[in-house]
Amino acid sequence: LLQGHPQLFSAMSCCCMCMGGEPFRAPQTAKKDGTTLCEMVISGTDRAHEMLGLTPLDYTPLQLVPEGNGGTCCCYVHIPEGFDAIVTKFGAETNGGVPWEPGFHTFSPFHKVAYLVNKSLVVFDTPVKDCKSADNITVN
Repeated sequence: LLQGHPQLFSAMSCCCMCMGGEPFRAPQTAKKDGTTLCEMVISGTDRAHEMLGLTPLDYTPLQLVPEGNGGTCCCYVHIPEGFDAIVTKFGAETNGGVPWEPGFHTFSPFHKVAYLVNKSLVVFDTPVKDCKSADNITVN
């Protein structure tokens, strides 16, 4: 199945091992030329650092959606360093939409980490298709 696609195989095997045998969910975003930024579903907040620097399936995850709160109880949550968290309560953003900073926070069973936003720099490569020069000549 994966023969002839070494990048796909290496990305999937790496992420399957990193995620403790549970792969991330492939993004629904259509692949484009250059860098394709996406939102990626991960198993929990404790797995966020495993995605830093990876480009699984040639996607660059910018925002992570944890399916769980990292195996923590209902009393606290750990927001990993290098990420800001958008937290919801009953589906509505808490704290006026201001992200929660890294560290341990008290957490009720009604709260959910909806998104982890990567605060690190991301290289964005976009191909130039047609560009006009100073003398109005199209360059590819």
